[in-house]
Amino acid sequence: MGSALLLTILAFSAGGDGNSTVTIPPSSTWREVTAEPVVQRSLRRAQAYWGRVPTCPVRVYEAPLTNAAGAGTQPGCTIWLDRGRLSGREKTPGAFCTTIVHEYGHNLGYGHDVTPYEPPPICKPRPLPRRVHQCDKQGRCYGRSR
Repeated sequence: MGSALLLTILAFSAGGDGNSTVTIPPSSTWREVTAEPVVQRSLRRAQAYWGRVPTCPVRVYEAPLTNAAGAGTQPGCTIWLDRGRLSGREKTPGAFCTTIVHEYGHNLGYGHDVTPYEPPPICKPRPLPRRVHQCDKQGRCYGRSR
């Protein structure tokens, strides 16, 4: 299996319509990242967002894709990510989560009319609690989160 595998799959591509033919490189170039904590968190959020799981365990691989940040079989159990295509602000945990949630939707059989391109609320970072300081007459201050 030395040549690249050409699949017509639905891919997550910022700036494109997502209906792309993505060249998936030979499996010898894939690196499984399913067990990485950020991937596991994103998969849990994807399951919570969609409310169901594919019929087989989802495997996530990092691979150099031709024209997308992510790709997923529809339906199926494989997600490919190209972290090199996530640049600048897109490398945030929220963008990474959005890509996983998007491709997970394809694994469940959903097309681009349903899968989100914008970060779903489940992927948006939670704001840090605001610290409020109260000081007594002696100048001792006590903080609490609000």
